Amino acid sequence: MHHCLEITEVARRIASYMDGENAYHLAITCKSLLEPCLDKIWWQVDSFEPLISCLPDDLWLDAGTQPRGNDTVTILDLRRELNSTDIHRYVTYYAPRTRSFAFNISEGMRTLSIQALHNLQLLTRCQSGAFSPKLKNFIWGSVDRLVALVGSDYAQQFFPVLISLFMGKQVEKFSGVLQPEDPISLKVAVHSGLQICEASLREVWIVGGEFAARCLESFSWETLDTLTVHYLNIALLPLLTSPPRLRNLEMAFSVVSGAPSPHIPTTRPAKSLETFKSLQSLKISMPKGELSVRQIFPYIPRTKALRSLQWHFGLAHVAATTCQDFVKALEEHADRMDLVRMELHSNLWQGSQSEALDMDHERIDFSPLQVFRNLEILSIGLPYTLHVTPAVIADIPICWPRLRHLHLCPFLSTSCPPSINHTHILDLSQRLPGLEALGIQFDATWVTGQEGVVGQPSQLRRLHVGRSPICSPSAVLSLLRSNFPKLKSLRIHYTARPKDDGLFKERWQAVAEGLEEVQTLP
Repeated sequence: MHHCLEITEVARRIASYMDGENAYHLAITCKSLLEPCLDKIWWQVDSFEPLISCLPDDLWLDAGTQPRGNDTVTILDLRRELNSTDIHRYVTYYAPRTRSFAFNISEGMRTLSIQALHNLQLLTRCQSGAFSPKLKNFIWGSVDRLVALVGSDYAQQFFPVLISLFMGKQVEKFSGVLQPEDPISLKVAVHSGLQICEASLREVWIVGGEFAARCLESFSWETLDTLTVHYLNIALLPLLTSPPRLRNLEMAFSVVSGAPSPHIPTTRPAKSLETFKSLQSLKISMPKGELSVRQIFPYIPRTKALRSLQWHFGLAHVAATTCQDFVKALEEHADRMDLVRMELHSNLWQGSQSEALDMDHERIDFSPLQVFRNLEILSIGLPYTLHVTPAVIADIPICWPRLRHLHLCPFLSTSCPPSINHTHILDLSQRLPGLEALGIQFDATWVTGQEGVVGQPSQLRRLHVGRSPICSPSAVLSLLRSNFPKLKSLRIHYTARPKDDGLFKERWQAVAEGLEEVQTLP
C-alpha cells in the first residue's frame, strides 16, 4: 500500500467520493482505511435498519406486518428486555459518526415497536440525540405515508421518540414538513427538538407557516443564518424579522381562495432597527401575485445589506401592469438595497391562447432597474416582451458594467419581431467582457455567415435565444463559431402558443446540433 494512504486526510478525501457500498468494500481492504470509510458509511442514517443490524438477533419478535399494496412495514417487538450492553457498541462506536438523519419510509422497511422505542429511551436516560450525538442535519418528510402504513395511533407515539433519539444539541440544519392536520405529538416533539438545538441551529427549512411562526415566537434564534418557509400567511411576516443574524430568507406565501389578504402596514415598523438588519438574500414566491413589493420593503432597513432579490409570481397569470409596478417599486426602494443579483419570474402562463388578430402588444420597461449599478446577474422571465431596443442595448454596458449573466427572454412565444439584430448582440458581448450567459431574442434573419470575428473573442458560454427569428442555421452557426469560441450551451426553450409552427425552433435546433458536433471534435 502506498504511504500516502496512511495519511488520514488523504484517506478521508478518498472515502468522501464513494457511496456506502463501495466505502464498505474499501473499509475491509486495510486498517488505515477502515475508520474513514466507516465515517462515510455512517454519515447518513435514514431508518432504524442500521441500529437493528447492530443489536443481538435474539432481541426481536416479529410483532406483525402492515401491508398496503406493494409496501410492507415490519414492526419488531422485544423478545426480552434490552440492556445497556446491547446498545453499547452502537452508541459509542457508530452513533458519533452520523452527521445527517433523514427518516425514509420505504418498501420492506423494518421499524421498532413503541415498547422497544421507549426501552431505548430509558436506556439512554432520555438524552436528546443519544443515537447521533454529533448530528448536524435533521430531515423530516411528510408523515402521511407512515400514518397510512402503520396507523395514526402508532405514528403519534413514534414521532416524539424518534426525534428524541436522533435530534441533539449540535444540529445545525433542520428540514421538515408540518401541516396543520399533523398529530399534535409531532409538532410538540419538533418544537422541543428545535429548542434543544437552538444555540447551534443555522439553517431551517419548513413547509408549514403556522408552525414556523410559533417557533419564531418561542425562540431567540441568535445563530440562525438561513430560513425557508413555505405556505406562509402574509400576516405572519413581521415574525420573520426577529432572528438578528438572518442573512438568507426564502418565503412562499399561501393564498386561501376567497379570503381577504391580511393587512400589512406600508409604513415603517416601530422597531425599525431590529428588522432584517443582516438580510443579504431574499427570495419570495406568491401564487397569485397579490403581494406587493411595497408590503415587504418597509421591513428592510436602509443599510443596503440586501444583495440578492428573487421574486416569483407563482402559478397564475400576472398582468403586465403588475410587473411594471413591481419594477417601479424597486426603483422607489433602491436606497435599501445594493443588489448584485435580481430575478423576476412568473412560472406559468395559464391559458396560453393564440394571439389576437388585432393585438395590443404589451412591453415591460425595465429601465428603472438602472439605479442598481452593481448588478452582476439580471434575469427577467415573464410572459411579456421586454422593451429591448438598440438604444437600450447601448445603455446596458454603461448602467451594468459588471454583468456576468443577463436574461431578458420572455418564456411565451410572440409574433412581434425583436427590435435588435445580431450586430447588437456582438456589440453587447464586446462591451461586457465578463458576460458568460446571455438570454435575449434578436433578429438573426440577416446573418450571412460572412461577418467574421468582431473584436476580441467573447467569454460567452451560454446563449438562450427563445423564439428569435432565423433563416439560415449554417450562417448563424458560422457566426457563433467565429465570435463565441467558448460557447457550450445554446437554449431555445420557450412556451409556444397554439398557432406557433415551430419552424424557428427547428432551425435553432440545427444550430445547437452543429455546435455539439464542433465540441466533440478532437
